Amino acid sequence: MKTKSILFVVCFALSIQAQAQKCDCPTVFEAVIKKVANNYLQLKQMQIAGKANDYEQRVKAYRQKVKSIASDQCTAFLNDFLDYFQDRHLFVFEYPKYTEQQLEVHKKRIQSQKKTTEQLSQMVQQQQGKHPLIGYWTDGKSLLAIITEQEKYNAYILKNKDDASKTGELLAQLHANQHRIKATYNTYKYTPRYIWGGIYKENTSLRFSGGIAWTKVKNAQSAIFAPKLPTIQKLDDHNTLFTIPSFSVDYKKFVQLVKANRKLLLNSKNLIFDIRGNTGGNAVYFTFLDMYANQTLKGGQGLVLASKATKRYFEQFAKRNKIYKPVVKRITANMGAIVDGPQYPNRKYKAARKSKIKNVAILTDHGCMSAAESFILHSKGASTKVTTFGSPTAGVIDYTSVTVLKLPTSGDQRIYFGFPTSSLHKQIPQNGYNKTGIKPDVPIENSEKDKIKFIRAYFNRK
Repeated sequence: MKTKSILFVVCFALSIQAQAQKCDCPTVFEAVIKKVANNYLQLKQMQIAGKANDYEQRVKAYRQKVKSIASDQCTAFLNDFLDYFQDRHLFVFEYPKYTEQQLEVHKKRIQSQKKTTEQLSQMVQQQQGKHPLIGYWTDGKSLLAIITEQEKYNAYILKNKDDASKTGELLAQLHANQHRIKATYNTYKYTPRYIWGGIYKENTSLRFSGGIAWTKVKNAQSAIFAPKLPTIQKLDDHNTLFTIPSFSVDYKKFVQLVKANRKLLLNSKNLIFDIRGNTGGNAVYFTFLDMYANQTLKGGQGLVLASKATKRYFEQFAKRNKIYKPVVKRITANMGAIVDGPQYPNRKYKAARKSKIKNVAILTDHGCMSAAESFILHSKGASTKVTTFGSPTAGVIDYTSVTVLKLPTSGDQRIYFGFPTSSLHKQIPQNGYNKTGIKPDVPIENSEKDKIKFIRAYFNRK
């Protein structure tokens, strides 16, 4: 369970000046230790099983390390500490608050190091092929050029659709290793913060904490588009491709897209979902699951660690749905203990009369997490037509239903602690997916260039 501690320094010298309410990382570290102990189900299970000694030793070691951690490196340090649990639903993130003077300093330094579009295009051309990060990307607001400088990967704004004055500015500085990509994200308002993420979908999709998504594009003339928006494409008379880059999308827009294409989807013999790089979001997939569902989706029940925070979390839902009320009662009566979570009911589905769907494919990779993994499990649970393809998912599903708590002692660094409130089912962690990911029914080798073509050929042989 060990991970390498990699803390990076912002090489372009963004000096984070003393803030009005300074973040004392040792104090914040102790707050995180307490939050984990009081709220995190997996640690409680480890303690009951007598398997928490390694974690306790890690606490002691990091308690010494944290003494030398500066406030602007605290979030990275805390996430490195929490990596012990190998659960991406357990994390911290930050939204630092800066004074007007600090913002002006950041802005001037970033603008003083601008590059021209010609310089950026030339450097991309020279470095192309050296690393998957190098090239052109879009985040929905700008066309970005990522180049390597002094062992870092710097993302510059090549073109902004709303503000031409931002051209050439450094938007983010990335450090890549085999575990994850860590970055300083300057934001469009010159408020630098620490983010982390990964590169997925054949190295064409970058996903970061905070819902930041970038998609790789062909060249400097490529259009700027929103990377998280889904698309539906008719491939031929038998095959339709439904690409869902993220389940963290505008619900109304998602529903509108499904409604506008409902006839096409229902008349498709083979419906192919491409969810590679989809790191999760909300359960918007229930808006179309009925199109191919043909059996009852069984409900389930997980476990919850009773705490003040989990009680507040479930109280929110109990106001709107009665299935959460018994959970609140169990938590209230058993603080500090593990109790049964919500009992989710069965969902009864019948094959849609107008549906001509015979086969459903879900294409996955190691970027599929959280709600994307729930989509796989719910689709397979509700339909015998579903086959999964690709490579194993990330495995971020055993502990679910995340809530977030602010860490008041973090001062103007404004660090937040996120943790899962319950388990997928009562047999977690023994019969879970976090260690292996959800393995596909039909693995596809990474060397297979056109995986959609592979799936179409597979169905043609049936």
